[in-house]
Amino acid sequence: MADVFYPVSASIPSGSMWDTLSLSAARAPRRVALDYLGAKTTYRALMTRVARAAAALSAAEIGAGEHVLLLLPNIPQTIYLMYGVNRLGGVAVMMHPDSAMDEIARVVCELDCRAIFLTPRSIPACVGLVADWRRQGRRAVVLDPMRCAPLTLRCMRKGTPRALDGCFERERAFWRLAAKEKAPTSAAGDADKPAVILFSGGSFGEPKAVVLTNRNMNAAAAQTVAASGQPDVSGLAILALMPVFHGFGLCVGVHTPLAFGATSVLLPKYAPALCAATFRRLEIAFLPGVPTFFLKLIRAAEMQTTDFSRLRGVFCGGDRLTPEAKEEIDAFLAAHGANVRVRQGYGLTESSSVITLAPEGAGSDDTIGLPLPNTQVRIVDPDTFREVGAGETGELWVAGPTVMRGYLGDDALNAQTLITDAGTTWLRTGDLVRRDTQGFLTFEQRIKRLIVTSGYNVYPSAVESALCASGLVEDAAVIGLLDELRGQSVVAFVVPGPALADGPEEAAQTLCAALASRLPRYAIPHSFLLLEQLPLTVVGKIAYGKLEERARIA
Repeated sequence: MADVFYPVSASIPSGSMWDTLSLSAARAPRRVALDYLGAKTTYRALMTRVARAAAALSAAEIGAGEHVLLLLPNIPQTIYLMYGVNRLGGVAVMMHPDSAMDEIARVVCELDCRAIFLTPRSIPACVGLVADWRRQGRRAVVLDPMRCAPLTLRCMRKGTPRALDGCFERERAFWRLAAKEKAPTSAAGDADKPAVILFSGGSFGEPKAVVLTNRNMNAAAAQTVAASGQPDVSGLAILALMPVFHGFGLCVGVHTPLAFGATSVLLPKYAPALCAATFRRLEIAFLPGVPTFFLKLIRAAEMQTTDFSRLRGVFCGGDRLTPEAKEEIDAFLAAHGANVRVRQGYGLTESSSVITLAPEGAGSDDTIGLPLPNTQVRIVDPDTFREVGAGETGELWVAGPTVMRGYLGDDALNAQTLITDAGTTWLRTGDLVRRDTQGFLTFEQRIKRLIVTSGYNVYPSAVESALCASGLVEDAAVIGLLDELRGQSVVAFVVPGPALADGPEEAAQTLCAALASRLPRYAIPHSFLLLEQLPLTVVGKIAYGKLEERARIA
């Protein structure tokens, strides 16, 4: 087995998410908790603002067990409200601010959200719903994203504030409610009560509501710190660019630093100039992100003179990082003074965030690493549930304190996804992995993406890697399309590189020739479609569902 890189277990903070935040504040009240575009909030000030949020929510008759929809980007008010809801024993429902009207309406109705918080960018999707919400006794509060920014930035804003439909409530009016209600008394929250709801499964089909408890979130934070390589992260800064409505962004970018006395540096959107300015202004210690984010970042002109020498950890998750992309990112980090290299991890919203992480300098370039503390894994045949041996491919099952309570209101899916064996609940990830003789895991494929063509199993990730390694394409995505003769045909979408021949027919011939020495004949795509860029989901993953639609009409 592998050397011991991570402890077997990590101590999990008790109580609620708010309880862990309050402990950080008690230990170092003057330490900076949040940095937002240069505006700093100490832990003491953060606790005051969370208490104000809780008081205003309580005055709005929102309490334990009730759902509050946060249709918000990475702004300080999101943090105040999330922990304020948690302090009351409520559940924060985190959702993308650019969600469609029908999706927002469905969530508000099915989850019976008592309040909806949004910014002006979400008004067009909500304006047709807000009158009904008001009649149903729901509040819709519009927040100003620049309210908590430095005064100099607020003064630079162009234009006038957007006029609001009378059914929307202005932010100032909501905060004034706090004067009518005392902050609730401090009491340890129930670790096993629901804390947040996130949405999973957007790459294919309808997103599913994932219920995560206080224990889930606190355990994920503790495990992340234990595997970070730093015995104490207090006072260190982590760049929170991944969105808070995503498990990776919420847990790693926000709750982990705040639960352990670090600083969460909130950025409301990705912009190379903003990232470069943040690195010049602050000593960023930890940089988490998805592959798309890292590749955009290192290729941006604004980042070419940025110093990365103070980084202590660079973590990549959310999607597969190819060896070629890892090599490019590592070379950039080394050329810009960093003493660390990107560490690939793996996780799911259903497991609160991270499940495995590659230790610094260990394992192969394509490994997703080893299980985090408190985490058990099994690799099983997805049909028989028999455990497979080293080197064999099987479905990854996970057990531990970060495994979700379940999908909200979907008992049938929970029965399929959560398997209890000898008192232990295992989460079926739906992902195929293999484990080497030292225990390191390598991601192979989503089970749903496995292509069976003429009786042969084709792993799209292997074809994508071969395409990227050819040097002829900038990016690639492979899907299976129903085929009367073969069962499924292999279809490759590619972003051409400068070396690829012009014209679709010539390009296809060139790519087939390049793949002939890299793949078995049955795995070489039957057709190639050229795109300027691959479509992405709201969190930067490849939108395979959109590619399937495109292939069907091509």
